Amino acid sequence: MEVKLLEPAVKSLKKIAKNIGLEFAGGTMSLDGVYNSRENRKTIFNLGMTPNMPENKRNRKKTKRGRRANI
Repeated sequence: MEVKLLEPAVKSLKKIAKNIGLEFAGGTMSLDGVYNSRENRKTIFNLGMTPNMPENKRNRKKTKRGRRANI
């Protein structure tokens, strides 16, 4: 769900930044790990910014090494 919320928020933020003369290029966007997805990273890169988010383990392409826990 949060993946779909970033893009509309960025559009609103861009309007505000344009009105006050702010530039995004070269900045860093820090977000919670729940926002770490390929689409969100692409949106942030397209703004000219660097994403700073902890890894979201659900986006893992390979299985985690080690023994599985029996819970």
